[in-house]
Amino acid sequence: MAAAKKATDKKKDRPFGLRVAFHLGIAAAIVAVVMLAVSLFLNLYTRHGEKIRVPDFFGMSVESASRVAQELGMEIVVTDSVYNSRMEPGTIYSQTPKDSSFVKKGRHISVVINSTVPRKVVMPSLLDISLRQAMANLAFKGLNLGRLQYVASSEGTNFVLEQRCRGRKVAPGQLVESGATIDLVLSLKSDDQTTHIPDVNGKRYRDAVNILHDNSLNVSARFDRSVQTYEDSLKAVVYKMRPEPTQNSDAVKRGESVTIYLEPAPVAEAPDES
Repeated sequence: MAAAKKATDKKKDRPFGLRVAFHLGIAAAIVAVVMLAVSLFLNLYTRHGEKIRVPDFFGMSVESASRVAQELGMEIVVTDSVYNSRMEPGTIYSQTPKDSSFVKKGRHISVVINSTVPRKVVMPSLLDISLRQAMANLAFKGLNLGRLQYVASSEGTNFVLEQRCRGRKVAPGQLVESGATIDLVLSLKSDDQTTHIPDVNGKRYRDAVNILHDNSLNVSARFDRSVQTYEDSLKAVVYKMRPEPTQNSDAVKRGESVTIYLEPAPVAEAPDES
């Protein structure tokens, strides 16, 4: 009893500042422990930092793609279909997110598959919208952008004046085959007639074409002899351009044609695990 009283008296004899610091230290330690526990829980719950590279599912059957995706902790979801006579029916035509993107486990990969029979889609209205928006609308409908033709206009540059299919005007709402090529007649203002040729070396075919179209250029593609199938062509990469990419001080007319030369994409080397 006397010892307990002596300890209590000794505690009371401590300076007030030390007692406050002592209690603040305990409180800070408790807060730190709680924050650490919450952080660990959130990391486990959200799988923080656990990213997976999305494979290229193009040309694969849904069954094969689903097996690959399941092994990686993803799920394939078919959202639409298009028709392309150069592809095997039932194979994957496009995907979102794109290949080589990084996602968390559990992510759904939306895919568009190639239909077994030709189907019709409603031609969207591209009139009076920008080239960039027209490109997005065509891709959404499973249609391909063809030639870009420019005509003088006071309304600005790169607004759609006409939409054509196989040389004829195609009206909004008209049915066209999925995968059809749509040519555009675009406005061209007198003081905005030039553009630059971007560098697409190393880009895949579709990416290169989209970039060049986005810069108001027409595209001609020449494939290496080793590129034999349609799937090969879409996976091929640009190794040469003619004309070559322009510098900021150089310019070419909108609607000029750029020829891209493509070869099979290099095979990625396996990581060294040693």
